[in-house]
Amino acid sequence: MENLKIIKCNNDKPFPINEYGPPLTEGNEYSLIEIFTCGCGEQHYNVGLELHLNYVQCYKCREDLPKTNHWCHSSRFSYS
Repeated sequence: MENLKIIKCNNDKPFPINEYGPPLTEGNEYSLIEIFTCGCGEQHYNVGLELHLNYVQCYKCREDLPKTNHWCHSSRFSYS
């Protein structure tokens, strides 16, 4: 079995220009399953959240992220 990195959520609030934030709980730990880097170089994390929206975009460049799960911006986490 693959060793997944454990990361801790430090921000579960929507970003200023967004209406919704990911369904995270601040202080909880999550398994980092996959990293997606968008066109502007920002990293987005797959921590196993189901996508319940029509799309998720990069906070900075507004690129649509893959519709495989609810991607979370890396700035929301720190490594445990």
